[in-house]
Amino acid sequence: MPHCRPAVRLLLLLAFFALVLPACREKKEVKREIPPAPVVTATAQARDLPRYLLAVGNVRSMETASIRSKVPGYLQKVEFRDGAYVKKGQPLFTIDPASYEAAVRQLEAQLATARTRYAQAERDFKRWEDLVASGSVSHEDYEQKRLERDTAADTIASTEANLASARNALTYCFITSPIEGLAGYTTFSTGDFIRDKDDILVTVNQMAPIAVDFYLPQEELAPVRRAQAEGPLEVMAIIPGDDTPALGRLTFIDNAVDLATGTIWMQGTFDNPDMRLWPGHYVKVRLRLAVDRGAVVIPFEATCQGPEGAYVWVLDAEKKAAMRPVAIARRSGKLDVVAKGLAPGETVVVDGQVRLFPGATAAVRGTAEPEAAADGGDADGGAPAPAAPGAPGAPGAPGAS
Repeated sequence: MPHCRPAVRLLLLLAFFALVLPACREKKEVKREIPPAPVVTATAQARDLPRYLLAVGNVRSMETASIRSKVPGYLQKVEFRDGAYVKKGQPLFTIDPASYEAAVRQLEAQLATARTRYAQAERDFKRWEDLVASGSVSHEDYEQKRLERDTAADTIASTEANLASARNALTYCFITSPIEGLAGYTTFSTGDFIRDKDDILVTVNQMAPIAVDFYLPQEELAPVRRAQAEGPLEVMAIIPGDDTPALGRLTFIDNAVDLATGTIWMQGTFDNPDMRLWPGHYVKVRLRLAVDRGAVVIPFEATCQGPEGAYVWVLDAEKKAAMRPVAIARRSGKLDVVAKGLAPGETVVVDGQVRLFPGATAAVRGTAEPEAAADGGDADGGAPAPAAPGAPGAPGAPGAS
C-alpha cells in the first residue's frame, strides 16, 4: 500500500514533535540561581569612647637659659660637651680669673690699710677728747680729729664695697648652668675673648617637664572650660615616627582670643622623662574632653554613602542582606560612632558590599571586629584645628574625634 507511506511519515513526525517540544519547554522553565556573595562582616558593639579635640601643636621648653658672661675676659676652659645634658649649677665655662684674683688681693690690702688708719684715728680722737675737756686744745682741733676718724671709717666702708664687687666679679669667671636641661652648641673655644653681656656662649633648654602649645577655634573654648571644671583634662601629643603618644595635662588657657585668627592659645604640660618631646617639634595634639558611654561603634569600612546619606548592609540570622540607613555621629580612629539606625549585636558587612542587593544571600568568609580605639591614632573624620601662627602646613578647619 504505497499510498499509506505519507500518512505513516506524518504520524512519525507528529510523534517526534510530541516528545521533543515538552522537553524544550521544561528546559526554558529552569530558573538560574545566584550564588551567595562572599563578604567580610563585623558586629556592632557598645563601647565607652573618648571624645577628643584635635590640633597641631608645637613643643616648647618651659625654661630656656641663654648663657652669657657677666665679666669680659679670655675663655680659659669649656667644661661640657656640645649637646650634653647638664645639671643645675654644673660648670660650663671658665673665664681667666688671674686679673680678677689680683684685684681682690689689692682691695684686701687696701682694706687692711684703711682699718689701720681708722684705729689710729680713733686713738687720736679719744686723746683729743680728754685734752679739749681740760682746755689744752681748741674745739676746732678737736673737730678736725673727729673728721679724720669719720673719714677713716668711710674709707673702710668704701673699700669693703669695692672688695665685695671684686669678689663677685671673680666668681663670675666660673660660669655655671642656672637650670637643668640640654645644652646646645657653643661656637667659642679656649682662648677666645668673651665680651660681657654681648656674647651668648650657649643655650640650655629645660627638657622635663616640657610644654606643648596649640590653638583651638574660639567655638571650642566653652566646651573646654566646662570639661575643665569637672577635673583635669588629658592632653596627648602624637609624635611623628613614634607609635606611643606622650600623655600630659592641660595647664594653661590664654586670657584672650586672637582677633586675627579667631583661635585661643592653650598649653599642655608633659613630664617627658624619656625626652621624646623635643623643643621646636610639631606634633598632633588630642585634647580629651569627655567619654561617650555605651556608644554604638562599627568599623568605618562598613559605612557606605548613597544619594540619601549614609547606610550599612545588615545580615540577618539567615545571612540575608538588607540596606539600613544610619546616622553617623563622628569618626574616631578606625571606628564610626552610630547615633541612629543600628543596635549593638547586629552584623554589618565591611567588605564585599558591591555584590549585595536587598534580599541577597551572603557567604561570610571572614570577620573584622571593631578595633579598640587607639588613643594615639589619627581621627579620620574632621580636619585638625589650626596650628600656631606660622606652623608649616597648618590646616585651617577644626575637627573633633
